[in-house]
Amino acid sequence: SFTFPNLGLVYEDTQLNGQGSTYLGQFFVQTEQKIQSFTFRYGLHAQYFFLNDHSRLDPRFQVSYQSTPRSQWFLGLGQHSRLDPISVYLYKNTVLLNGKEVDNQRLSPPRARHVVVGFQRTVPQGIDVKTEVYYQNLDQVAIQDTTILSTQGSIVSLLNEINSINLYPLVNAGEGRNYGWEISIEKKLRDGFYGLFTSSLFRSEFRNSRNSNFLPTRFDNRFILNGLIGKELVIGKQLIDVNIRGTWTGGIRRMPSSIINGQVSFTENLGYAEKLANYFRVDAKVNYVLFVTGK
Repeated sequence: SFTFPNLGLVYEDTQLNGQGSTYLGQFFVQTEQKIQSFTFRYGLHAQYFFLNDHSRLDPRFQVSYQSTPRSQWFLGLGQHSRLDPISVYLYKNTVLLNGKEVDNQRLSPPRARHVVVGFQRTVPQGIDVKTEVYYQNLDQVAIQDTTILSTQGSIVSLLNEINSINLYPLVNAGEGRNYGWEISIEKKLRDGFYGLFTSSLFRSEFRNSRNSNFLPTRFDNRFILNGLIGKELVIGKQLIDVNIRGTWTGGIRRMPSSIINGQVSFTENLGYAEKLANYFRVDAKVNYVLFVTGK
């Protein structure tokens, strides 16, 4: 059994149980229109969730401008909906709360609205450069339903979940936002050399309906850098590929905590404000291929 004194709950034996199946129907249509140096793309995505008869239409739009034969500007607007892990909808909590068994089958998929502005250019020596800034607003995010289980200060939100196991009744009342800048530089294979560099600086934040301020999510790493450089050598019927790749990213976050009277107490009003150590990794790889032809 598990006891949560601050929630007034005691879980005995099986905590979660559920089984079942469902279907998701999707349809997408897109058309393209070219006017001189401009290209317009219009799209519409439709989906129907058979479990709770929820349907939604997501419009999308993109325009690109070919300023030179090697340069292009682009703007993208769109709405995207996706299901949370199916276990979130199908499980049943065996604990009775206010005389009812908890399930989340009524939840609708969260919705994200995107704005992206970018520029890409191909330079000599086979190098492609692409950069963009973006803003993403999320709503109808699943958070704890305090009308069924009231816990002051709770910041349960599926935007912070690492796995799909959730002990709480949920409702579509949360929000989130992501915004940042990205750049990628790719050197295509030429004279045996190739390489790729990507960089992302961003913020990831959330808030529940009772919170007035956005708080950092668990995944608000702030930056991600990736690099790859390689060399291919062809010797007769042999190919040797040597490459090195590296990753440097900000650490995942956790909620600030302290120990009071032998119990762990979390400072929920700060969100996931405490950042763990940055992550760094380098890998080297050698591939050997021998080409054999039949007689």
